Amino acid sequence: MQAFGADSPPCAYDDLNHADLVVVSGYNPALSKPVLFRRLLAAKHEAGAKLIVVDPRTTPTAAKADVHLRIAPGTDVALHNAIAHVLIRDELVDEEEARQLTRNYDELKRHVARDTPVRASRVTGLPEQQITKVARMIGNAGAALFLWGQGLNQSRVGTRKVTTLLNLAFMTGNIGKPGAGPLAVAGQSGAMALREVGALPHLLPGLRLVSDAKARSDIGHIWGVDPNRIAPQPGKTLPEILEAVDQGTIKALWIIHANPAATFPDTGWARSVLARTEFLVVQDCYHPTETSRHAHIVLPAAQWGEKTGVVTNSERGLNLARQAVPPPGEAKADLEIVMEIAREMGFDRHFDYASTEEIFDEYRSCTTGRPCDIGGVTYQRLATDKGIQWPVPTADHPGTRRRFTDRRFPGGKLALGLHRHEDPAERPDQDYPLLLITGLVAAQFHSRTRTGRVERLNRAVPEPFVEIHPRDADELTVENGDLVEVSSRRGRIKARARVTATMREGAIFVPYHFGDLAGPDQAVNSLTIRSFDEFAHQPEFKACAVRVTKA
Repeated sequence: MQAFGADSPPCAYDDLNHADLVVVSGYNPALSKPVLFRRLLAAKHEAGAKLIVVDPRTTPTAAKADVHLRIAPGTDVALHNAIAHVLIRDELVDEEEARQLTRNYDELKRHVARDTPVRASRVTGLPEQQITKVARMIGNAGAALFLWGQGLNQSRVGTRKVTTLLNLAFMTGNIGKPGAGPLAVAGQSGAMALREVGALPHLLPGLRLVSDAKARSDIGHIWGVDPNRIAPQPGKTLPEILEAVDQGTIKALWIIHANPAATFPDTGWARSVLARTEFLVVQDCYHPTETSRHAHIVLPAAQWGEKTGVVTNSERGLNLARQAVPPPGEAKADLEIVMEIAREMGFDRHFDYASTEEIFDEYRSCTTGRPCDIGGVTYQRLATDKGIQWPVPTADHPGTRRRFTDRRFPGGKLALGLHRHEDPAERPDQDYPLLLITGLVAAQFHSRTRTGRVERLNRAVPEPFVEIHPRDADELTVENGDLVEVSSRRGRIKARARVTATMREGAIFVPYHFGDLAGPDQAVNSLTIRSFDEFAHQPEFKACAVRVTKA
């Protein structure tokens, strides 16, 4: 939104096949997106694309990199500014093009004038020669593709990290052409769809803002409701919701397919809030979960394969997922549950849909003239036209593989992010000398509500573990396989140590999948801190101060 003037993913997975250079930042697709990673390796080996990976850990993705920037956690803004400095200093920027594309190139030029590789090296822990080398690789690439994931987003300055990464794409003209541009890879299959249908607190369908009076009028007309009944201010984010429950201003909470008692930072606090909620309804495919065991009512819901609907992926591609089997027992599709409750509340006229196709057709009308226009998409077309990418305004439109090939942007010109490095909310100190990074493993998913019930996956990763650098382990007299206690100012867990040089010295890694239902002292997010991004409200899962002792 800040950079483009609208939510505007520009790229396609196909761009991997056309890139000379791929930069992967804060992201480990070898484990989290293996199909995409195979495409990346194919591009590297068949087309000769170079790979740069920015990650504090030597992950399986980083192991395949031509250059691995083993950055100090939380210092990405300093790195991005230093790369921008070198690009300008070494005359690797077509400044006339940069001024045509962006509204504030000269401001950026002044902003990064002091951000030398020497200065950035002191912050990031990277050799200055490596920073310069990477900047020159980006500046000399014919087409550079920038990928990132939650490693960049999950920070109290996540928006700053992403917008300064976008600076590098924009100032080098890597936008609107094959193999080039920014490609945010979402953590879940529906993350893009949530935004376009308005399922976030500040949005209405069609990527409209609730604060826009015309948007409220347009959607009110389509829905057949008085626009004045649509609140003009954004709703609450998840942190604000739990805080309001804690303060007693929210009395009833309905949670659908989420498990904040395991996934929210500082889960000891989150669990206590949920346990005190006056009326808690949890709608999920599985029970018990860390959250549903606090519920007054559990609504059994259908899961993937038991319902029909359309999903949108990170490259704006729409796919129709048809019901394969009926849901078991009393379980129902989420749509049926929501509509039944809406009717009981007296909203029969507004929830009289007979199928998901009817709802999809209504949503199509919400996108007319919008960036995500899908007026030309129907269930019938999706049955054969797999992964068609919006915008698709008419029935004869082929879809849009990549956007902004005409260099016309929603905000007129692109906006460069002018930000400075700021430390994470909590830094190591004498009492808590190590920095905790959380992340995923391949054999488990999110809070294990599903994968925790699969015996084969549990055998692969039965419990949390702690990756620790050999020098840190020596100082703590910890050996590989030892049971250790990891504690922060908020909680503690016990886990097996994995002593490995793939971990950066001064930091540890623990997989985030485990909640307190996994066993005593295994709730990993009891360690993490309630600190959130100033704009996107993402939690800071990638940096908090901890200590490790033998258990």
